[in-house]
Amino acid sequence: MSPIQKAVQDITFKIPQEILRQVFIDKRFSTVNYPVSIESQIIAKVVRPRVLVDCNLVGGLQVELSLSSAKKTYDDGSHQIYVIPKTATMGRSIISVMSIGFNENEASSTFQTTSSLIRESMNVIDAVNGYETNSTASVSLIEENTIHVESESVLSSNATLRCIVSNDPDMQNLNPRTIPAFTKLVEYAVKSYIYNQSIINIDTARLHGGQTLGVYRDMVEGYADAEELYVEYRDTRWKKIAFCDDKESYYRHIKLTSSGV
Repeated sequence: MSPIQKAVQDITFKIPQEILRQVFIDKRFSTVNYPVSIESQIIAKVVRPRVLVDCNLVGGLQVELSLSSAKKTYDDGSHQIYVIPKTATMGRSIISVMSIGFNENEASSTFQTTSSLIRESMNVIDAVNGYETNSTASVSLIEENTIHVESESVLSSNATLRCIVSNDPDMQNLNPRTIPAFTKLVEYAVKSYIYNQSIINIDTARLHGGQTLGVYRDMVEGYADAEELYVEYRDTRWKKIAFCDDKESYYRHIKLTSSGV
């Protein structure tokens, strides 16, 4: 079970089915045999368009990519443009770039060939030994997986790009112990969606039909602060959790903060 499936499953235990069905199942698809589930609609309407996008914006994975597989599309001697193939990023998009250079201790540890266990061990050793990445170039992301490099000298064959790539599409990169926190983020997002989709309809029913919606109304109105809770949780707690869950970023942080000790 993926983290997304786990989060959505937990939602179905915490929010009454009638509310979920009313909000997420289109009336055109309400027949018993129509192949649309509440779970799939939660993923399509909330998890992928909002939660996963936000998780990439405040998180993502820090990696080092070898430029040996990149295609150079421009070079005037001091400015170069490289296109990084998706095969080098495991099919993921580069969210932001941090630095470009080469390692003193190793030519290149490519993202696609280094196992997570080996990579974590290397990061611990690097943090202890204080290895640095040298660079005489500045780099910026100009299009999807396309970088602009401004360099005073020709980059060596072992040049590497340190960057942030998007999470796995199903968040499979999460540590199992991180999944409950991800589930809470999804819960706030779903409750915010339910409130925004339902509150006007509830008031309309009250004004025009004089209907008493009882428990349904009370539960939906109880989600009034869900949007605020979501934003606060995303920008504070989840941001910190995602940072610690990304071993590359975490060990690099240890290296930089302990280098002066």
